[in-house]
Amino acid sequence: MPYGKPGARERALAWLLTPFVLLALDATVTRTPILWAPTSFEESDLSRLNFSQTFQAARKIYWPESEPDRAVLVLGNSRARLGLRKAPLEEALASLHPGPRVRIDNLAVFGAGPAALEVLSRHLVEVDAALAILAIAPSDLGIPLHYESNHPIPKLLARGWADDGLEEQGASRRIDRWLRSIWRLARFREFARAAIRDRLDPMVDNPPRPERFTSTAELFAATRPGVGPAVETKYREFVADPGLPSFLAYLRVGQAPHIDDVRHRIREARVSGDLERQAQNLRRLVARASTTTPTLVLLLPENPVMAEDEDQVFHDEELDLANLARIHSIAAASGVEVLDARHWMGIDAFIDLDHLLPDLSGFERRVAPEILRAL
Repeated sequence: MPYGKPGARERALAWLLTPFVLLALDATVTRTPILWAPTSFEESDLSRLNFSQTFQAARKIYWPESEPDRAVLVLGNSRARLGLRKAPLEEALASLHPGPRVRIDNLAVFGAGPAALEVLSRHLVEVDAALAILAIAPSDLGIPLHYESNHPIPKLLARGWADDGLEEQGASRRIDRWLRSIWRLARFREFARAAIRDRLDPMVDNPPRPERFTSTAELFAATRPGVGPAVETKYREFVADPGLPSFLAYLRVGQAPHIDDVRHRIREARVSGDLERQAQNLRRLVARASTTTPTLVLLLPENPVMAEDEDQVFHDEELDLANLARIHSIAAASGVEVLDARHWMGIDAFIDLDHLLPDLSGFERRVAPEILRAL
C-alpha cells in the first residue's frame, strides 16, 4: 500500500533518523558560512542595530576571523564600541610591539549593562583569548533591569543552567535557555533565519557606512545625514570656545534627543531599586570572565564637560562615586585589576555627553600600552 498510513516499522525508522537529520542540519547551518558570513543588513539597517551587533558578537566568538597568537576581547556597551575601535587599536598595538598580531574582538553592544554582559560572558568558554577587557562606566550600574530584560543579548544569547540576573524567570524562559544551551541551532535560530533570508534577498538600498572615519566632517556626514555640515560648524564653534553651553549648542544640531536621554537616564538611576542586583550581576560577570581568561576592568573616559554640570542634570556625582566603590570591591574580590581611564581624555575627544569620537579621539593609543602590559 504505497499511499497508506506508515506502519510501526516506518514510524520507528523515522524516529531513529530524526536525530541524525537534526544533527546534519545543525552542522550545515551553525558551523558554516551559511550562518556566520557577514550579511548586508548589519551595517545598513539601523532599525536592527542592536540585533546586528549581538549577531556580530556571536560571530566573533563562534566564527573568529583568524587564530593569532593573542586575541583580546572587549565587553561593554556603546561607549566601548565607539571608544575602542578595532582598526586604530590594532594599529596602535602593532606600532608599539611589532611581531605576532594581536587581534581585537570588540563584543560590545549598544545598551548592554551588567545583566546583559553577564549573559554574554557565559559564551566566553568558547574562546581561547589572551585577555578580556570589561570596559564600563560607574553609571552602567544604574541601568534598570526592565531595560536589560528587553535587550537582544539575554533574548538571543541565553545560555546556562543558572538563572540570569533579570526580572522574569518563568518556566518558558528557563526551558528556552536550557534548549539553547544544548542545541546550537536553537541557540542561533533567530540569527540563522535572518542570515538565510539575507542570502536569498540581500539589502541593496542602504549603502554601508565607512569602515574608518578620518575627520569629524566625514563622521558627521555619515552619522547625521542631512545636517552633517551644520553639525560640523557647531562642533568647530565648540572647539574654539569649549564649555558646557557651547557643547550643548553643538548637540542640539543633529542629536538633540541625546540630551533628553541623558537627563532621563540620570532620573531613572536615582530612583532605581536595581543597583544592588546590578552589582551582583557585575560580580558574576567579573568572576566568570576572570575564570575563563585573564581579565582587566577598564573604567572608560568621562566627558570633562560634566565638571560644569553644577546642578547635576547630566550626572550624579554621589551615585557615581558609590558605584565606583562597588566596582573596585567587586574587581578586588576576583583578583582583577581596575584601570581607571575616566580622566584621560579632553573635552574635544567626545561626540556627545557619553561617547568618544569613533576613530578620532586617540583613546586607542592611550589604551594600547596598558593592553600590552596586561598581556
